[in-house]
Parts: sequence; structure tokens; C-alpha cells
Amino acid sequence: MGSRALFQVDDGGTRGYYWLHWGSPAYQIPNLATFIRYCRTRALAPTVGAFDGFAHLFTPGQLPTEEVPAAWWDQDSTDAENRYHLATGAAGGPVRLHAEIRHPSPTPGHGRWRPVCQTTGDAQLHLAAARARDRMAEEIRRLAARNPGLVGTRWLPLPEARAVVADAARFRRWAADAAVQDTAGPAAAGGTRRPDQAAGRPAAVRP
Repeated sequence: MGSRALFQVDDGGTRGYYWLHWGSPAYQIPNLATFIRYCRTRALAPTVGAFDGFAHLFTPGQLPTEEVPAAWWDQDSTDAENRYHLATGAAGGPVRLHAEIRHPSPTPGHGRWRPVCQTTGDAQLHLAAARARDRMAEEIRRLAARNPGLVGTRWLPLPEARAVVADAARFRRWAADAAVQDTAGPAAAGGTRRPDQAAGRPAAVRP
């Protein structure tokens, strides 16, 4: 089960390919934005190696750590329902994210891909993450209104909506900070930004 996802992380010199069993855009867009923020606030170039290291340190299961062959991406040979191409800009240029979901098809695993998110630059990525958290908060409120016992239960570990709203606000602060930095002097190729102790983990929930 889950929402299977395939990732291509491209730093301009190396490409990494990863698989995640729980990888819907509602979770992965904020998680990828958090990785970029992590690098910016620590003067780290957002390379494939940095991504791999961060994914292993991050909340377990939130980012992919299972490496897969490039052919899985090139040949579209899996039953992935989501896929993400993150060009980190480590070799120059802005960070870019292209996220897609697969349209249903009579043939399992071979539906058309439909873009659901495309961003250029840190500010756009963080705003996309904020909007994803907004939608999550709305869904949690809807579920909680129907069945309050769903929130925080062991089998469906949803956070409280207010925690997700706080996450959305943090991503908007990061977006504003990125916009100022990009205007004053771009740091998109891996430069530093103002340190932020909150550049860590969003609400720990199953993606």
C-alpha cells in the first residue's frame, strides 16, 4: 500500500535515484524543501551526497534512502504513483523541482504522468511546501470532524491541524527569507542563508 514514489536528485554532476513506499506530494514537497533549507543554513552544497546523508538523518521514512537503478526512471518501469525530479543547483543555477502523479490506466503502472508542482528557486519551493501543508491541515480538519478519534491514533498517526498550520507558517517565513536573499545576492548555488534553528523537521507524519 502507500503512495509509491520514485526520485531523481540531480546536482549537476551526479544523479541519484531513490524509491519510497510512502511518497505523496503532500509530504514530499515539504520534505524536499526542508532539505534545501537545511543546506542553505549550514553552508552545505545541496549535492546528491548531502541529500543521501540528510535523508538518513531525517525523521525515519520521510525521505527516500533506498537507492535504485537509473533504468527505473529512464524506462518508467515501476508502479510508482508519484515521481520527483529535484535539480539542486549545486553546480550553479536555482534549485528546481518537478513533481508528477500518475493518471490511472487500465494497464497497471503505465498511466500518463501529470505535473502537480513545478518550482524554480528557493522561494517558490518553500511556498509550494506551505501550500501543501495548508491542504493537509484542511484534510485533517475534515477527517477530525467526521471522526475525532482518527487524529493521533496508532494506526493513522495524523498530527493536530494546528501543528501543520505552524509548519505552513514556517515555510512561508523561509520563502520570504529566500526572496530577500535572492534579491540582495543569490545564494541559489549553495550559498549560506541566515541561520534558523527551525530548519529541521516538520511534523513527523507518514508520507
